[in-house]
Amino acid sequence: MSYGYRVRSKEKESRDFFEKAYRRENLEVWDAKWHALSVQARHFFLHAIKSPPKKPSAKSNAPGVSANRFPTPILEELTAAGFVEVVAAKSKAFSDSVIAGDGINDFATRLRAMQRYHLLVAGNSSEFRKYINYAFDGATLTAVLSTVLRNQQILDGYYLDEIIKLYVIHHRWPFWVASSLKEPLAEKILDLIRQAEGPVPLAELPNRIGGSDPAKVREIVDKLIARLVLVEDLQPKTWEILVGLLPSVREQLIRVNQPYERPPLLVCERPKEVGPSGSVIVNDLRAILLEIASEPPRVRQDQALFTKEIERFQTVQEPLAAWLLDVLKWSNESRVHQSIAWARALQLVKEVTDGKQIRLCLNSVSVRNSQSCAA
Repeated sequence: MSYGYRVRSKEKESRDFFEKAYRRENLEVWDAKWHALSVQARHFFLHAIKSPPKKPSAKSNAPGVSANRFPTPILEELTAAGFVEVVAAKSKAFSDSVIAGDGINDFATRLRAMQRYHLLVAGNSSEFRKYINYAFDGATLTAVLSTVLRNQQILDGYYLDEIIKLYVIHHRWPFWVASSLKEPLAEKILDLIRQAEGPVPLAELPNRIGGSDPAKVREIVDKLIARLVLVEDLQPKTWEILVGLLPSVREQLIRVNQPYERPPLLVCERPKEVGPSGSVIVNDLRAILLEIASEPPRVRQDQALFTKEIERFQTVQEPLAAWLLDVLKWSNESRVHQSIAWARALQLVKEVTDGKQIRLCLNSVSVRNSQSCAA
């Protein structure tokens, strides 16, 4: 039944998977303006101007603050750069109102996200997951990160939390992403950021890569941010926009590139238990071969030793300290199986039929000299 009217469906705004909270399109224009602002002007914009509404409406409805809160030079600077607009008061009883400038919603939202999460501050790793939930579409992000893993022949399916924990926050991730992007410029950007003493001002990054197109540099930086390689933050004192690697990743890169130094050996005055001076595997193999030479053990049809034979071999093994067995994750029985496996792999023993029985005998000369094994 129709009543003569139709409800119009609202078209959903098209955004990329890393634009859940704010769009990154044309942010470089605002970044350049922000870079040109004085420190005082940045301070007033961050701490005095109210956040613009997500959905643009009439300027009279936009949240504003009294113009009296701003020093005149600062207000003029912010107005000239387009960060704020001054709305005239409706009567002399009120002061003029200062509101966020037109088209600045995405930039302002991004600034406040940097101020909230501070991803470039060491020891602030718990905020990283909150930032991902805030700024990214989780399902699509998982698919994009999985593509990076498949490029490294890691084909297992992981949830987003697992990918972050196992791969993203580790030092190999930046170079895996650069490889998957197949952009030589990505490697140059990462090398510059890695070699810098700390995070780099985002507005200065294109100029530090000689002979590159600034627009292309920004495009690659956005791709690295979208794949969780780079993150943004505000410099605490100047509120300059910085870009860099996660602090934990940066620390790992510094550590792996340093020459390895073995920790000093400490003398234990009275050791309670010590391990053997030689190789445990060689010692066990020698003991097993000597025992086989003295009396070849019976084996089952599946080539496994009988239980009584295993117990016999355990008695000839050199006792090992409990702590050593725990470290090696061995048991006395597993040592027997391991020695037999080595003997077979090295072709030092072979199965020989002795009537209705099968025995494990030493190979070559030992077999011919043993009365228990058929020649």
